[in-house]
Amino acid sequence: MQIPPFVTTTLLLLLLWTLAVPGNAELPAGHPPTSSEGASCPFHTEAEAEAEAKADSPPLPPLSPQTREEVAELSLEDLSASPLVTLEELEAHHKNAEAPYLAVLGVVFDVSKGKAFYGGKGAYSFLTGTDSTLALIQETTVPVEMLTAEKLGGIYNWMTLFERKYDIVGRLVDSPYFDVEGNPTKTRVNALAGIDVARGIQNEQEREKAKLKEALAVELANFPFCRIGQGREEGETKFSCTLSQGLSRHDAHPGLPRLRGGTSCVCIPKERVPSHRSAVAVPGCDEDATTCYMKLER
Repeated sequence: MQIPPFVTTTLLLLLLWTLAVPGNAELPAGHPPTSSEGASCPFHTEAEAEAEAKADSPPLPPLSPQTREEVAELSLEDLSASPLVTLEELEAHHKNAEAPYLAVLGVVFDVSKGKAFYGGKGAYSFLTGTDSTLALIQETTVPVEMLTAEKLGGIYNWMTLFERKYDIVGRLVDSPYFDVEGNPTKTRVNALAGIDVARGIQNEQEREKAKLKEALAVELANFPFCRIGQGREEGETKFSCTLSQGLSRHDAHPGLPRLRGGTSCVCIPKERVPSHRSAVAVPGCDEDATTCYMKLER
């Protein structure tokens, strides 16, 4: 039986087309998914489609040839060797149940170790898949360059927290903080300069707090002890800081009775009481009383 010429031609064209287009060829943008992609396959059940829709986003392929160990060794001090991450790559890790990423000042962190908080429906998952610099300090409209020292200090605290707990993935390129080649932008440089100033202010404040705490401890240790005597009833102790008859002003201890370290009572001048919160009023005694009574447990 002789095959008609047009049939032979059609079969030949189909064969050539099959050989020329591999099964995994990239489709042009906007092309509907093929059956191999699962979306519009006639044998793809509704249940399977729903399961795929609910499935967590898979982790991205490695962003560079660097090994995981090399990436883990990256630090905020030197990011020049870190991989470049695009916004599209970062967005793929938004609320990712297994590999959530977020960025601070353009530095991308893998927060998978805290996926209970950052992954899936975690309380902080809204911070992932984007640069969350301003969101972390609850700012939305103020540019980084206009932030106060306190806010910049907050950013620094977050950055050091993430560096201590999580791995650095790389630099978010074509962003406010790194250009397309991964070089720091003026915004990032200015922000880091502001953070240095903020750190200096924070350190000075901490030093002042430490000095004040030390001075208060010395002062508290040098306050005179209350005069102790028999209370109004059996088992009761009297703590007094009054100027009693028969005592010279040198021997008297004007002030308010305050307990230091349990049952040790010292007389603190009324104006100094607010500075010594660790020294508490005698239980059951008026705040401004100069004489107090307390039953001590034996």
